[in-house]
Amino acid sequence: MDVSKNSRSRTLTQEGLPLVRDLMQAAPATYWRDYLFCTILGWGAFFMAGGEISAWLRALYLVVAALALYRSAIFIHEIVHLRRDSVPGFRAVWNLFSGVPLLIPSFFYEGVHLSHHRVNFYGTEGDGEYFPFGRKSRGFLAIFFLGNLLFPMVLIFRHLVLTPLSLVSGSVKTWTWRHFSSLEVNFSYSRPIPASGVKTTPEEFLAFLLCASSALALYLRLISPHWILVWYTMAALLLSMNALRTLAAHRYRFEGNSKVSSLDQYLDSIDIPGNFLTALWAPVGLRFHATHHLFPGLPYHSLGLAHRRLNEGLVENLATYQRATCPSLWRAIRDLWKSPRHPLMIGDEHAILIGK
Repeated sequence: MDVSKNSRSRTLTQEGLPLVRDLMQAAPATYWRDYLFCTILGWGAFFMAGGEISAWLRALYLVVAALALYRSAIFIHEIVHLRRDSVPGFRAVWNLFSGVPLLIPSFFYEGVHLSHHRVNFYGTEGDGEYFPFGRKSRGFLAIFFLGNLLFPMVLIFRHLVLTPLSLVSGSVKTWTWRHFSSLEVNFSYSRPIPASGVKTTPEEFLAFLLCASSALALYLRLISPHWILVWYTMAALLLSMNALRTLAAHRYRFEGNSKVSSLDQYLDSIDIPGNFLTALWAPVGLRFHATHHLFPGLPYHSLGLAHRRLNEGLVENLATYQRATCPSLWRAIRDLWKSPRHPLMIGDEHAILIGK
């Protein structure tokens, strides 16, 4: 590893830590108020969208539902980083009202996301949340984005078909865990088997019950296929917004199996402070994605203030800190699209080509 890079990384962190140390504590009231509001709003709009209303009003309700439930869903990121005792009961409530009905229970992300922050995994095949879009063919960008339109169907198949098969076949259980049990970006990612083995979680079983009962209700004509279409459309909108946000979260320029320094991880990530509209497509603090990589322990409600303090208080490392800031979503996507597409291996002398 480049010792000078590692030293610079520590210097940036050490200079910035005193400026944000008092912001590390999660505020439970903020989590509950924010989460419950967007969840109630989202499911309320969803049920309104399924009613006997005009097409334009249905479209409006679907957009509101997708935006609100997108924010609700993104709290899965906070669940991974929160200590279990920080906001008691939050994980269970999130799974009940977001994870299960959206078919993305929290275990899809727990154990996967933290590897994305580790120096030994970031930017490698062991990082499920990273793919070198900036170095590969632009076709991968289209495949990734358009694939989200089909992803709700994949989730239904996973919970309706693979979950019961996993209960009777150990090999299916293992295969399902490796390839159908994580929210990932990396096309070649295979989730490692935990030391304790693969177990069926309560959330997984509830998701199966939801899919199975919905299928039975459809067969018995107790509910109309119209409701499945409304759910699918809302889920596809939600996932498409998340796909755009994901593409704007990093520069995706690393490709290899070597360690990436903490500084290079930060500079490969992107802050897009924007305005209140930015929070619609990058909710729950994710518009400050680079700052989050610098201080993963900051709760989402502290990231905006931390970003301001670091811009105002850093001296020696201010220029370095500001190199990770991008003015807009479209600029980040445009830069990714125009990124040089020659092979890059971690450890190259000029691995980070930003700040132009």
